[in-house]
Amino acid sequence: MATASLTKVATNFSGPVTVIKGDKDATFCFVNEISDGSGPGGECGQGKTSGPARLSSLFPAAISFSVKVLDNTGHFINLHYEAIIAYAVAHDWMDEHGESDD
Repeated sequence: MATASLTKVATNFSGPVTVIKGDKDATFCFVNEISDGSGPGGECGQGKTSGPARLSSLFPAAISFSVKVLDNTGHFINLHYEAIIAYAVAHDWMDEHGESDD
């Protein structure tokens, strides 16, 4: 993934890391033709081989690494209807990892 190749590896960071992305984020994810061949995609995918999950290589010492890919959401999550879900995921993650101000 081009994003990862242009970014420095955080070799000394040992805290927890999470990535929250939209499944239609053509800016961040690979842009391939969609399955019916009608044009560019931007599908982030799921699982350990997805674009967001591969970012774990940038945090080799992280105590944990997680990924949440939001459905029907593009690059700028704050402008999507799913933004409230992204905020809930982030706050739940912070609560789980002791990083919340609550």
